[in-house]
Amino acid sequence: MSIRKKITISMTVIILVSITLTSFFSFFKTSSSMQAQTKSEMIDLVDTSSGIISLIIEKEQLSPKYLASSKEIIDLLANPEDIMLRMKSTELLNKYISDTKNLEHVFVVNDKGIIVADTDTNLVGQDMNDRTYVKNTLESNRSVISETLISKSSGKQVVAVTIPVYDGTKGVFTGFVATAVVAESTSKYLENLKLTNSASSYAYLIDEKGNMIYHPTKDKIGKPVENEQIKAVVEKVKKGEEVGTNTVSYKFDGKGKLAAYTVIPETKWTLVLSGDLAEIEAPARSMSLFIIFIGLIIMLLSIVISFIIGKRISNPILKVTNLINKTAQLDLVHDSSFDTLTKVKDETGIMARAMISMRNTLQEMVSLLQESSNNINENALQVESLTEKVHSNSSDNSATTQQLSAGMEETAASVEEITASIVDVENNAESIAEKTKQGSLLSKEITQRAIKLKDDAINSNKNAQSIYNDVKSKMEDAIEQSKAVEQINFLTDTILSITDQTNLLALNAAIEAARAGEAGKGFAVVADEIRKLAEQSSKTTSDIQNIIKDVYASVGNMTSSSSKILEFIDKDVTADYLKFIQVSDQYNKDAETVNSMMFTINAVTEELSNTINNVTTAINEVATAVNDSAKGVSDIAEKTVDTVNITEEVDKMTKQSVEYANALNSIVAKFKI
Repeated sequence: MSIRKKITISMTVIILVSITLTSFFSFFKTSSSMQAQTKSEMIDLVDTSSGIISLIIEKEQLSPKYLASSKEIIDLLANPEDIMLRMKSTELLNKYISDTKNLEHVFVVNDKGIIVADTDTNLVGQDMNDRTYVKNTLESNRSVISETLISKSSGKQVVAVTIPVYDGTKGVFTGFVATAVVAESTSKYLENLKLTNSASSYAYLIDEKGNMIYHPTKDKIGKPVENEQIKAVVEKVKKGEEVGTNTVSYKFDGKGKLAAYTVIPETKWTLVLSGDLAEIEAPARSMSLFIIFIGLIIMLLSIVISFIIGKRISNPILKVTNLINKTAQLDLVHDSSFDTLTKVKDETGIMARAMISMRNTLQEMVSLLQESSNNINENALQVESLTEKVHSNSSDNSATTQQLSAGMEETAASVEEITASIVDVENNAESIAEKTKQGSLLSKEITQRAIKLKDDAINSNKNAQSIYNDVKSKMEDAIEQSKAVEQINFLTDTILSITDQTNLLALNAAIEAARAGEAGKGFAVVADEIRKLAEQSSKTTSDIQNIIKDVYASVGNMTSSSSKILEFIDKDVTADYLKFIQVSDQYNKDAETVNSMMFTINAVTEELSNTINNVTTAINEVATAVNDSAKGVSDIAEKTVDTVNITEEVDKMTKQSVEYANALNSIVAKFKI
């Protein structure tokens, strides 16, 4: 089977299997998803519908309350034999039933269970104690919803809702008002209750006994439910078991069905929403068929594409096969039809490029073999000619070897002289190396001294700076304290002012004493003493001021001198220390430079010593070689004779080489290039 067919069949099988698996899993997944979605929708719909029905029933409980509280009804139950009250009550009931439209009749029952008023006058006076809901209402005095009943007047399914009536003055239970609600009226809106993707889906309502209250098929209303699963749900309700909202699958008339159900708590009715599984799963089937259809189209396209791809793959392989067959037949002639294969990027292209490369290599080898065979033939002829020349030249080698022997002796003498000179150079190099080592040690000592000198200078600079800062601080404090002299000067001025005033006061006192006459003599003496003290104080203060001026001048001189001393230390002494540190630092660097130079000279000297050793070794080797050459010259003379004999053998082998070259040419001729 060709590669083209294998590729086509393989791709067809793979795609067919893929489509089958995809269709199966798509249908399974879509069907499961749609069933889950449908179940969720069913549960939501039945829960919502159950709530609506509960609201309708609650409305039927609330609406008649105004009847139970009306004066006519209360008075009628108090006086049931009063014809006028009965007529008014009946009129009120008729008006109510005409407004509601969903009631079969409305009636009033006294506390004995007898109908005292009814919109259906034929039922007035009837005993209702056989009805369970009547007994429950009379016993509990509360509102009651009956089970589903068959109306005695119309035969329809009805639900009775009772509202208790109390005496307005005494608050005593006197009876109740009851409405007979047509059961079917609570479920009229169920006609339009359907699933989104199922037009044939429908809802039906079952009473607590298992009879149909509502069904799209009218003939089934009032008849027992036929579905066994729903019957089981009704039985649970009858037993008082808790029944929630759920779904159930079953078959009806051979068709698969899916239904959701819930129980209306007020009436114990069961609401069911049912749909055909086939219709629910129809979109999944449609999708699967669509996938299969698309898959078939893809498969057809794949067959065509695989055929084209197979052709594109197989054609280069066939060409490569033809190229291999030509190579096997030793046909190496270039064929341009195979050049397109070298541009293919897949494995076929790699094979083609490798094959063409091999053919090119074979072509080159054959060309080289052909050229080599020709060259061998030519070389054999040349070797034959050369052997004759070698035989002739070998005769002259004896004289040449004698000349070489004399030259070797002269060379040996020169080598001995060179060896002696090299020994002297080696001794001088060792002396230089020793001196450089001593210089290196001396430079290290200089470096250490420079470092110590630098450290001492730095410490001295720090001490000088510390002393400078201390003296400066104390000097500044002393100058600051000297300013107190100014305060003394100020105080003396104050004292002088006081003495002047005292002197003036003494003068005024003396004048007043003179005016007083004899009585003021004693006061005049005191005033005179005060004046004298004032004059002495003034004189003393003047002396103090003179002394203060001298002190102030001395303090100024001291301040000026101290400032100059501090300035000298700051500018000159500190600068000299810094220069000293810089000089010692430079001294250290110079010592390090000398040490580095000594190290370099030492290294160069060691390298020179090694070089001299190498030269000495080489000279010794040359001497040995000269001696060996002398021996070799003797051997050359002996082997020259052997060379003559060998050339005769070479001539024989040259003739054989010509024969081999001819055989190689016959092999190369089989290739086509």
